[in-house]
Amino acid sequence: MLPIKKDSTHYQMADETDSSFILNVHDFLVTELGINKVESFNDFKLTTSKKTDDLIVPHVSVSISSNKLTGVVIGAYIKTTNIGILLYSAVHNSVRGRGVYSNLKSYMLEQLNSDSRENEYDKGGYKLIDYLVSEVEHDSWLFKKYTDDWGSFVADFEYLQPAVQGLGARPLKLVLQPINKFVPPSELTLKTIVIEIYRRVYRLTNLELTTYMNNVVQSQYSI
Repeated sequence: MLPIKKDSTHYQMADETDSSFILNVHDFLVTELGINKVESFNDFKLTTSKKTDDLIVPHVSVSISSNKLTGVVIGAYIKTTNIGILLYSAVHNSVRGRGVYSNLKSYMLEQLNSDSRENEYDKGGYKLIDYLVSEVEHDSWLFKKYTDDWGSFVADFEYLQPAVQGLGARPLKLVLQPINKFVPPSELTLKTIVIEIYRRVYRLTNLELTTYMNNVVQSQYSI
């Protein structure tokens, strides 16, 4: 747990088996982001559970102030590609501008790097994740933060959030913040990352995966 700040904000990893608390996290995200940008609760439970897929390790980091939830960052480590991905980020407007998001993100990154060191999928072992990946809206402050302040690479194709798990299809930018690798991923590596996101995070069937990947490839060669 990170040190308690002067504003008495606590940062901690949530127990994903605590259904009541996970419901509170889901409700918080729906309130802050809107219902169209958050999975249905049943799917959300699968996304945040470490038992859903052995090759992805999800985590829920939260900030709590005066016994109230004030911020959430949900991330996951994908073992097959040695990347971390941020799935949800939200901070209540009452604490914005106080570094809550940065603290939550740093706390999550620390955990994802720990997952990387413990990854037994690759016998060679790792010290850090290669990239911290996020799906962000092109006109958002967060996209500007990733590109201008954090030196992130932007995938050069039209990335689409799949219409599954209660979500609507949504064009987003896929950004990759370098953590251990400071060069852009190769075309093959990037394709593998997208496939694993679609497979592990969105749990697409093989048919769905083929359809979405065809769209990605077609857009890549049309840009």
